[in-house]
Amino acid sequence: MNKSEYQAKIASSSGKEQISNLLQYSKILQQEDGRESVIQAKRALKLCREQGFLEQEIFCLFYLGYAYYYSQDFKQAEKVAEELLRISEGQENELGTGLGSFMRGDIYFKKNMPGEALEQYLQALDNYLRGNHKSYLMTVYNSIAKVYHHLKDFDEAYNYMDMALEIGIETDSPFCDTFRMNMGSIKYSEDNFEKAMELYQVAAAGYRKNNQKTALAGAVFNIGLAYGAMEKPEEQLENYLEAYRLFEELRDWNNVSKISNLIAMNLLDKGDFEGAYRHLQQSEKLADEHDYSWHKVCVLENYARYYDKLGDYKKPNEYLRDFVHKNNEYQAKINHEKIAQLNAKYKAEIYRLQNQELKASNQAMTNQIKQLNDSLGEMRGKYDQLQGEFGKAIEKLNTQGDILANQSQLSDMGEMVSLIAHQWRQPLNVIGILVQSFIEAWEYEELSEDFVREQTRITMEQIQYMSDTITDFRNFLKPQQETRFNLKNAIERAIHLAEFMLIKGEVKLESELEEGCILAGIENEIAQVVLNLVNNARQEMKSRQVLEPVIRLRMERCENEYIIQLYNSGTMLPEEVKERLFDPYFTTKGEDGTGLGLYICKMIIENKYKGTISVANVKDGVEFRILLPVTKN
Repeated sequence: MNKSEYQAKIASSSGKEQISNLLQYSKILQQEDGRESVIQAKRALKLCREQGFLEQEIFCLFYLGYAYYYSQDFKQAEKVAEELLRISEGQENELGTGLGSFMRGDIYFKKNMPGEALEQYLQALDNYLRGNHKSYLMTVYNSIAKVYHHLKDFDEAYNYMDMALEIGIETDSPFCDTFRMNMGSIKYSEDNFEKAMELYQVAAAGYRKNNQKTALAGAVFNIGLAYGAMEKPEEQLENYLEAYRLFEELRDWNNVSKISNLIAMNLLDKGDFEGAYRHLQQSEKLADEHDYSWHKVCVLENYARYYDKLGDYKKPNEYLRDFVHKNNEYQAKINHEKIAQLNAKYKAEIYRLQNQELKASNQAMTNQIKQLNDSLGEMRGKYDQLQGEFGKAIEKLNTQGDILANQSQLSDMGEMVSLIAHQWRQPLNVIGILVQSFIEAWEYEELSEDFVREQTRITMEQIQYMSDTITDFRNFLKPQQETRFNLKNAIERAIHLAEFMLIKGEVKLESELEEGCILAGIENEIAQVVLNLVNNARQEMKSRQVLEPVIRLRMERCENEYIIQLYNSGTMLPEEVKERLFDPYFTTKGEDGTGLGLYICKMIIENKYKGTISVANVKDGVEFRILLPVTKN
């Protein structure tokens, strides 16, 4: 149905039917003409209130909020979401409350606030489940999957996307193309680019057919990404330029800024310096105007590449310093969000304990929560301290190696917070189940003193485990003075920190560590080197899809040297990769790697301990070898 047909249908109807027609028309216009979509939704809301159709008011507000959302007016969209929640809660309307929370989740996710978005989506899911609203369940499953994908938890992303697609197929939903698009993105993240391309192209065909311009722009952009990953630059540039035109028509300046930066790099590789510089300038201008922090970071790094290719060796260093400073600020913001996400998720589970008879037990849990929050506060304070020290130190740095070492120290904090999130997932699930058991026991009048004591004991054990996790990671990051330490203890600490990720990746670790090996230095530095090597081995085996991944770690004394050997199973390294493996910024992980981990290992071993680190191909795998001079008494 075209616009004139919709308009005629609206004009010939009245009452609830006319309001429904206006909302459908507004929805059709959302991705094609956001401003007109807002006008039609406002008309529907006005008629609804004038004629007293209060049951339709929540839907009018919902459509109006998304009309603003697709017009990129997130401030107005958030106001409408707040009004929708206020009215729905006043009417005790679970569906309306779910719609309001869902809308806020979309807004937060668009603003790159995944922790807050996940909290809102889970609230919406809770409301939808109570009313068994299948179509809405399908959309919230999809959105939760997107957040987990953003957080790189691919298992959870798959689980929720499967549930969304199952309902979509069952109800013959038009959103199946969206689910295929998102499934393509997950495949892309797993480096299965051919499958990702297939899913993107199917989705794009559906979007073209239904004239869904915003969704089409995203699909075309992703097709360009897949072509780039498959090393087809001409096809990549063709799709980037089409996506650029679509985003510009939609006035989606966030994506225009992002894709301008990518087009600039593509043109730079082709030798089109004038075109590359023009797109870099546009990306930088939009990033400054709209405060797109990450785009600004990328632009600064790409300016350095641009001037490096021009042969101007002074400007790349200036832009690299600005890049490190801006990247530091951005990472601090992201880590703050992750900590807020952990707090919100943990508190959401604890607050479910509503029974007054459990007040004494809850007080003990509250005290533990305070201790955990204090620990997280210490970590946040430590990060701020490192950030301040880094800001002062960078003015005195004269070499690229110094810049890389400090940047790696800061980036470790983000990885630690991510590991804590993984470590906490299982105890949080257990606590959630225990909380539900209290409610069920209360409802069925089975809440005995023995039951309360046993469930409380198990809950406290889980909380203690979470507290111990914080302590382990805080000790790893704590500054230390040089001292004499047991080399075996340092290696075992690194293994303990990596244990959860190894179990999740089904990696078998075998260790043989000699007793009584004493070294002078900083224990955490050796633990950091071993942890980097273990994580590097785990990631490499995963990317190469090794069927039975094994890591063997051996440490012994041989005359005046300590020898540390780390072997991982899998295919051998090509000679060109082996030669550059310890170079700064060299990575085999694509956009997921920084190229700093092994370089920092080399700096620590060679510069601080006067030892050596090397890599060699061995039978059925790769072996890293570290030689450390024995400390003299």
